[in-house]
Amino acid sequence: AIHIANQIDKFWNEISIVYSDPDPDFTFPSKFKVLKRPNHLYWEDKFKSCLDNCTDDSMLIIHADCTCDNWENLIEKCLEANSSSLNIGVWAPQIKGSQYNLKTTGMGVINNTNLQLSCLTDGIVFSLSNTVMHRMRKLDYGENIYGWGLDRLFCVTAHLMGNLVVIDTSVLVNHSNIRGYDSQAAIEGMGKLLSKLNHNEIITFKLIDAYIRLNRLKNQSIAKLATTK
Repeated sequence: AIHIANQIDKFWNEISIVYSDPDPDFTFPSKFKVLKRPNHLYWEDKFKSCLDNCTDDSMLIIHADCTCDNWENLIEKCLEANSSSLNIGVWAPQIKGSQYNLKTTGMGVINNTNLQLSCLTDGIVFSLSNTVMHRMRKLDYGENIYGWGLDRLFCVTAHLMGNLVVIDTSVLVNHSNIRGYDSQAAIEGMGKLLSKLNHNEIITFKLIDAYIRLNRLKNQSIAKLATTK
C-alpha cells in the first residue's frame, strides 16, 4: 500500500490508506492519511470508509494486492478520462486475473480512444464520479460484509444515470483471484444487497448478469468450434 501511494503521490490530491489488522494496537506507519477499520469486517466496510472520507468530485480506489508496471501512467489515464467530456461514471483499467474481461463485458470501442464501453468493471481498481458516489452513499451498509455486488451496483448506477462505464485498454493491472473467506457467505450477502435496491436497479443488475452469461456461452461455442476444426 505504501509503495503504491508513493508512486502516485504527486498526481493525486489526497491519498488515504484504508486498512485493518489482527493486532488492535498496530498502527500503519505512513506519511499518508490512514484509516483503520475493524479486522473482522471486509470489503464492504472499507468501501464505505472510502466513500465517507472522500471530498473530491471523483474517487479512485486501488486494492493493495495489485501490481502495475506504471502506476503513474494509470493515474494520468484516469485523470484524463475523468476530465474529458465523455460523462464517465465508472473508469477502470484492464485487470489481469479478473473473471470479468472485455470478451464478456465489452460493449464497443469509443472512437479515437483506448476506452471500451463495458457493462461491468471489477471492483479491484476503479474510479467513481461524484454522481455515482452520491447513490452509493445512500446504501444501507452492514449486512454484506464481503461486499460482493458493490461493483455491479456502481456500474448499474452509472448506466441508469446515463453515465459511461469504461475500461482503459492501455493500462494493465495484475491481481490474484485468491480469497480468504467463504464464497457462499459472500453470495448470501449479495442477496441482502439486492433486496435493498429499487426496481430499476434490480432489472439493470440482472440484465448485466444475463449479458455476461450470454457472452460466455458465445465464447465457449467459438472455442469448441475452433477445437473441433
